[in-house]
Amino acid sequence: MPGHAEAVTWAAMGDAGSSRMWLRIRLIAVLVLGFIQPAVSQQLPGPAQRRALLIGVTDLQDVRLKGRSLKGPANDVDLFRHVLERAPLSVPAANIRMLKGGVRDPAQRPTRANIQREFLRLAQISKKGDQVVILMAGHGSQQPANSDPTEEEPDGLDEIFLPEDASGWDGKIGRVKNAVVDDEIRAWVNDIRNTGAFVWLVIDACQSGTMARGVEVERQIPMSEGPSRLHCP
Repeated sequence: MPGHAEAVTWAAMGDAGSSRMWLRIRLIAVLVLGFIQPAVSQQLPGPAQRRALLIGVTDLQDVRLKGRSLKGPANDVDLFRHVLERAPLSVPAANIRMLKGGVRDPAQRPTRANIQREFLRLAQISKKGDQVVILMAGHGSQQPANSDPTEEEPDGLDEIFLPEDASGWDGKIGRVKNAVVDDEIRAWVNDIRNTGAFVWLVIDACQSGTMARGVEVERQIPMSEGPSRLHCP
């Protein structure tokens, strides 16, 4: 039986107080445990693993977006890691991969290439019964949807997540350069699910309601990084 994916969306919190954020992190941990525990009883015997990919984008490198920095996402990554490592989740430290702003190692920064690499890595190493938690915290926005008739976008817009190397609209490629599009996130998550792993996806970004799900569960919130800020047509 294939695994399941569930997306939890938050409004971008910016500079929320640390104590309030800590309570939210603990609440998410309890919810994660509640979702992944039922999957354990359905697993085949074997050493199932718990894994996590934590992504926090604080700074956008494009000069046009320099003033849109966030203080929270990198800190959220650290808080999530702390909660996941502790009981009752007890995710091994070696199974937690982090991509966040403020680190020197280029391979550990939240660029588009690094984000894609880590999603593909999870699809390669996950197996039936594994439990995977993914956090994507940062700026979200929208861009004109592609022309693929199989992709249903009633509003004509794709939702996007902005890695730190995202820039504005690029007319030559017809998209926001280096943005991670909702269709890509769904495909990457499904690749992990197809291994039989259980996936819990948390996206803390504007316009994240349909990044991993269909329009029937869409949730709209005011966004701080609208298409106009990225110079989308």
